[in-house]
Amino acid sequence: MGLTRKPQIADYWSTQSSLGLTPNFARVMTRNRFQLLSSCIHFNDNSLRLERGQPGYDPLFKIRPLMDLVLKSFQSEYYPHEHLSIDESMVSFRGRVFFRQYVPNKRHRFGLKNFVLSDATSNYTYLWHVYTGGAFNYDRCLGIGHSSVVGLLREAKLLGKGHSLYTDSYYTSPALFQELHRQNTGACGTVRVNRKGMPPQLHGLKLRPSDPPVFFEKRPLLTASFRDAGTVTVLSTVHDNLVITKRVRSKGPDGYRTLRKPKSVEDYNRFMGGVDRGDQLCSYYSYQHRAMKWYHRLFHHIREVALVNAYILHKESGNTMQSAGFRELVVKGLLRRRQIELTPPPRPISTPLVPVRLTGRHFLGQHEKSRPDCKVCSTRKRSPDDAHRGRKQTPFFCKTCPDHPALCPTDCFEMYHTKLVYKH
Repeated sequence: MGLTRKPQIADYWSTQSSLGLTPNFARVMTRNRFQLLSSCIHFNDNSLRLERGQPGYDPLFKIRPLMDLVLKSFQSEYYPHEHLSIDESMVSFRGRVFFRQYVPNKRHRFGLKNFVLSDATSNYTYLWHVYTGGAFNYDRCLGIGHSSVVGLLREAKLLGKGHSLYTDSYYTSPALFQELHRQNTGACGTVRVNRKGMPPQLHGLKLRPSDPPVFFEKRPLLTASFRDAGTVTVLSTVHDNLVITKRVRSKGPDGYRTLRKPKSVEDYNRFMGGVDRGDQLCSYYSYQHRAMKWYHRLFHHIREVALVNAYILHKESGNTMQSAGFRELVVKGLLRRRQIELTPPPRPISTPLVPVRLTGRHFLGQHEKSRPDCKVCSTRKRSPDDAHRGRKQTPFFCKTCPDHPALCPTDCFEMYHTKLVYKH
């Protein structure tokens, strides 16, 4: 459905759709069966569900078995590169659930918010935690951002492995970066200047575009601030005060200008977008299945992420196939297990319909008493210009043709049995 998009589910089974016919859908499953299975799909035993307020209550109980299975597979099949990124991701949902969130700067403003850990090099989604509002378990003293980062890295078993983590200002803090540094994990990210532990010199600091970057160091933390379109402040434990020079587009005389910025900012721009690029890959061929149940929407999101991760693994193994072609192979592979071939059966070659009067052998007969009008040369329409035209009667007829038409035995009999259009 992501490869062939239509406005409604039923359009994929329509035989009179102006959007194009898709006969393979009906060959795999009927429309009613698909809609019935989609409405009844379930992932857990409701009899084991605990109500809110009881010890051990899990707000994600409805989809917990599937999430645990898929996330475990994500981690067992792939080990990430050096650079990691953590960011928020939204699963679009406008129905009723108590942990639905509103994030105005995301593509889907309403939905389920996830804290996602991904590989910044390949955009592989490695692990995520669904934010469940008041039921979300985190350290109140450290905050949601700090607890989410440490919890994701600890569950993924990536702490102490020498990775470098990139975060945005929602997560970045000196306390978090110092804790990661103690566990042999580097970190870099934009930071708010009013965070606890930031250099007091940053308060009220005003830089002009022509000013060089400003650095403040307190081992292992390095704070860099520079001005481009706006003032950007980056905190890092894996960079030094190296400044790089780049030629960027501008409204100057030659269309370019020289920009001097810290190396930490350059690396942040390069590696921070792993989660957003993963969401972008999921959006190319996704089909937005409408659902009133939040766990149905989360299920379709998990399926899309699994497809994108599988495609990334396919590329990592040295293949250069495009994403659409990879999805077609997945579909064919799944259907081949059920012995369903997507190629339609060969159509019979259609031959033009030939009148019976132009085929076979025909023989002339004669009426004894009646003289009907000739089928070829007789007409009841007569005008002054066609004085030779008029009603022509003949006792002869064709004995082979089913309607036994009356025909003159000379030219009319031959014309009627040899020409497609016999009337002048």
